[in-house]
Amino acid sequence: MSLSAGLAQLRPAFSAAFCMTHSCAGTPRTRRQGGIAMMEFLIVALPLLGIGMGSVEFAHWQLTRQAVDHAMMEAAREGAVTNGDPVAMRRRFDAALLPLFGGGTSSETLSEAAARMAARSARIESETGVPAMRLEVLGPGRSSFADFADPALNAQFGRRTINNDYLAEAHARDVQRGWPEGRGPSSGQDRFDANQLRLRLTYLHAPMLPGLRALMKSLSSDETAKTDDAYATQARARAGMLVMTREFTTMMQSHPVEWEVETYRAAWGAAQIGDAPVANTVVGALGELPGACGAGACLPGSSPTIPSTSTPWTPPTSPGVVQAGDPACGISVCCAPA
Repeated sequence: MSLSAGLAQLRPAFSAAFCMTHSCAGTPRTRRQGGIAMMEFLIVALPLLGIGMGSVEFAHWQLTRQAVDHAMMEAAREGAVTNGDPVAMRRRFDAALLPLFGGGTSSETLSEAAARMAARSARIESETGVPAMRLEVLGPGRSSFADFADPALNAQFGRRTINNDYLAEAHARDVQRGWPEGRGPSSGQDRFDANQLRLRLTYLHAPMLPGLRALMKSLSSDETAKTDDAYATQARARAGMLVMTREFTTMMQSHPVEWEVETYRAAWGAAQIGDAPVANTVVGALGELPGACGAGACLPGSSPTIPSTSTPWTPPTSPGVVQAGDPACGISVCCAPA
């Protein structure tokens, strides 16, 4: 047999062996394994891509929440020293939130960040039909002012106002005039409750992850039957927004003033004023002062006694004036004898 004839006989065997390990068009093995590598890549890559994008979305959410928390704390602190002024709180909130939009160290860069923040709010309002955030004032509420408003301060501020001076002494006077544990008949609160500024902010967050907004839109129809919060439901249904709710409570360091809800809405876009009583759990012995000394002033080491009068003690007409017979005399306020 010639060499060429022998090679011709071996050629089919070599071809079959080659096609078992390489791609050969038209062979059964090629038809069975075509696209396997692509399928394996998709099986591995798609979950990894989803995890990566989800991590970015989660980091964006956390960063936004931290920035909103800080801005809300700054707004509440500003309200505590400005009689709860809605305009002052919003101005401080915006200033504290600027780092989320780039911030800056000069007036030019700060103005650019403020413009980006305003553009973001305008875009969300255009997409959802509601303001980009809503402020709820949980306290003090209307019944708080009904119980504790000071007539002299009402005239000074032009609105019902709660006196923030000498809370422990004022609480003792409330107990003295017959209010159980110093709690007002309308609110069920004591003066410590009524002097707490309690705020809740609902902040609309636009997700970055593709498809998440469409998912939120599809779920909003089922959610409508489960909630009466039209603000949040509308934001989800129209634009697939994620709703972030943050609360902050601080003790007032100035006299709380009852601002109209229209004033809050003008400053915050959307606002509500609640009136839910809050049970106080921190007054304890400090707020339950025992009474006054019979002579109006106490010597060191003497024991105070609660005066026995048929007429309940009433606050003075001018804030800060201490009267003889005040239940706080000799306890934590120096009073001259009558």
